[in-house]
Amino acid sequence: MALTMAEATWFEFLFSIVLIAAMVNLATGALSQVIGPALTGAVLVLLLAATLIFANVYALQVRRSIERGERVLGGQRAPEPHRGLIVMVTRAPTARQAVDYHRERLQHLWIIMTPEMRELAGALSKHAETLHVTCHLLELQNELDATGCYGVVRDVFQVHGPRYGLAPGEIIADLTGGTKLMTAGMVLACGDLNQALQFVPTQYVGSEPTVPFQPIEVGLGRAGAQR
Repeated sequence: MALTMAEATWFEFLFSIVLIAAMVNLATGALSQVIGPALTGAVLVLLLAATLIFANVYALQVRRSIERGERVLGGQRAPEPHRGLIVMVTRAPTARQAVDYHRERLQHLWIIMTPEMRELAGALSKHAETLHVTCHLLELQNELDATGCYGVVRDVFQVHGPRYGLAPGEIIADLTGGTKLMTAGMVLACGDLNQALQFVPTQYVGSEPTVPFQPIEVGLGRAGAQR
């Protein structure tokens, strides 16, 4: 099972401490016999600096390999990049992360928003357009309308996507944003249509979202049957 970003950070710390301790123990005994105590301190400072640099470079490589890996958070698989993506607007950076993840193949982005989220939806749309992605804004009047969100998501798979030459299996829905009732509507629509779902895990500091991770597939048992 692959490491999460939090586990990678813990690994970096342990690796640095163990390596530094080993280097100090070995160097202290050897240098005291060869050059004497006077110069041992200065040489140890240089060794410590070199060790810290090495440990941080190595940790950075580990972090990058985890970010590129196909598995994150509990062994959940990352989805294949899709030509179509449905997201619900949120103040967290998860929707942008979802767009960036699919950027290699992404052609159409459907943004579900409420009237209060128009500004954020516009910013996300502008970002997607810089990636040469065609954006479609879908307004949901009531953020508590699970049935309405269900219908919007269903229409993307059955009507809007095919209109632009996308089969339902070429579109994936991201359930990360929106209200809980909007999420429920999206999940029910994808479950009824056997379509793909994803989720963008996010690291929080207190109650504030900070770092979004790579998306993971969300299995509904029947999801993906029409691919």
